[in-house]
Order: sequence, then C-alpha cells, then structure tokens
Amino acid sequence: MKRKKLLQNNLAAPAAFLFVNLIWGAANPIIKYTLEYIPPFTFLFLRLLIVCIILLPYVSALLLKNNINKKDYPNFILLGLLSQSSIAIIFLALKYTTSMDATIISIIGGAMIIYLGHKLYGEKMNNFIKYGVFITIAGTLLTVFEPLVGNNHNSIPTHYRVAGNALAVIYNLTWVVYVIWSKMNSNPEKFKGGVKVILTKFKIKPMTKNYPPSLIAVLSMYVGLFTTIPLAVLENLGIFEANTFLMNQIDIHGILGLLYMSLFSSIVAFILYQWALDKGRVSESAIFGYLGPVFSFPIAHLLLGEVPTTSLIISAVIVVIGVIIAETGQQIVSRKHT
Repeated sequence: MKRKKLLQNNLAAPAAFLFVNLIWGAANPIIKYTLEYIPPFTFLFLRLLIVCIILLPYVSALLLKNNINKKDYPNFILLGLLSQSSIAIIFLALKYTTSMDATIISIIGGAMIIYLGHKLYGEKMNNFIKYGVFITIAGTLLTVFEPLVGNNHNSIPTHYRVAGNALAVIYNLTWVVYVIWSKMNSNPEKFKGGVKVILTKFKIKPMTKNYPPSLIAVLSMYVGLFTTIPLAVLENLGIFEANTFLMNQIDIHGILGLLYMSLFSSIVAFILYQWALDKGRVSESAIFGYLGPVFSFPIAHLLLGEVPTTSLIISAVIVVIGVIIAETGQQIVSRKHT
C-alpha cells in the first residue's frame, strides 16, 4: 500500500506539469489570435481582472486561514512581478512576432532551469548539461535572428519579428527567475555555495514560513492586475500608438480568447503549476515545458495559418538537440543521487 501511494505521489507532479503545458502550449497562438481584436496591455488587464473577480472569494478564504508576515510582502510582490506583470512582455512580443517563433524561444527556459537548478543547489554538473545548455542557447539565438535569413512567409516585417523575438527571450528569462525564486521560497535550506553569498550580499531573504502554493499563485495575479492598470490606461489614451479600440466593441473572437486565457491558462494552469512546482522537482517543470511546440505548432497553423520556414525548422532542431543533451545529463545526475 505504501509503495502504491509513493508511486501515485511520484506521478502526480509530472501529470500536473503535462496538463499545464498542454494548456499553455495553445496559449501563444490564442494570444496572437486575440491580439487582432484587443490590444496587448488591455488584453492582459481584462484577463487578470476576470481572474481576480472570480478568485476573490477563494483568496479571501485563503487569507483568513493564512496570516501573512509583513516581512514577506516584498517576496509576494516580487513573485507577482516576475510571474504575472512580466506577461505584458510576451503579449507585446506576440504582437510583433509569430507564435511559432515565441514557442521555440520558450524552450530556452527549460534548459536554463536545469542549469540553474544544479548551479544554485550546489550540485555538480556534468558536460552533458553544460554543452546541452550551450547548444540550446545557440539555437535560440538563431531563432531570434532567423527572420534576417529566412523566407518570411508570415507577412510580418523582418525587423518587427526580430524585436518580438528579443522580447520573447526577455520574458522567458523572467520566468526562469520566477521558477527558481519560487522554489527557493519553498526549500530555502537546500541552496548552497555561491547562491548563499549572493543572497547575503543583496540582503535577499526567503519567506519566513511556508505558504500554500495556491496562495502564492492567486496573490501574484492581484499584483499583476494592479501593475497592468497604468499600461492599459495609457494604451487606451493612445499614448503608445493611435487608439482605434473601443471596449464595448469586443466581439466573440476577443471574448473567447479572454475566457481561455482567464479560466484555463491563468486559473487552472497557473494554480496547478504552482502546486506541482511545490511537490515536484524544478527539472520536471523544464522537461514537460519542452512539449510546447508539439501542442502549439498545429494550433498556430490552423488558427493563424503560420508556416515554419526552413531556417526556423533548423533552429528548432538545434534547440531540441541541445535540450536532449542537457536532459541526458540531468538524468545521469539524478541516477547518481538515487
């Protein structure tokens, strides 16, 4: 009985990561599609507003059960900025690049999480991990600049795609920091070596106690909501570009995109991801993140008519090769510790 329960516990987090990445795999094409009807910052604001209204009774109950230490406020704000406010970057990126480009670039996050997971926890890395991460980064850079050499079949100006790809890289780096920081707050005692020196130097402290993953997840959404309000206001005033959008003219296309990103990508996926991150390993989140293109590419083609160029496919292959090498190294290290 104990063995069966242990097996179920070991499978729960990977199953959650798989389901989450199925939902998020469809997110980039759906965001790109919805941006044709709602501008990016307004889209993000409305998404978070819907989420925060729905979750208000739930978060109120959580706050009644969990007394938050005032010393932990900066951590909650930081986690919210890294996980939710930063989504504005990828929304803006998808306005200027293709969802396929953004999906391939997102794989760099998994490779960086594997690398930093070992580095920050003081674990010895083998050459597979080092070379795999290097190859993945090289493939990602090729993806960023692919519009300069590839045949652009997606009717997006080349310089726009390069700029959008660069924004996608920045967003994924913020997500990596969020994952590492979130995991550190649940297991601060595991960090060793140089990272302790960095934390001490910058006077960075983890949470004073363990909070439920769901509380961290939902409060981060409220942080995201308040930080996107000024961006949405400026956008609707026409500060960023000429404003032709009217809130009362959102049609069924925009509504469906909003509902998917609010109910599934935000509430279901993000809370489940936070739970899995707390119960599972950082590297597991990276492994299932590699499945993004498998879910995203067919939807991008059907929904947006996007077609990968030959050079983009080559870049994607290089990224995947790097990921496989890094993951091989990860498995070797894992076996040595079991």
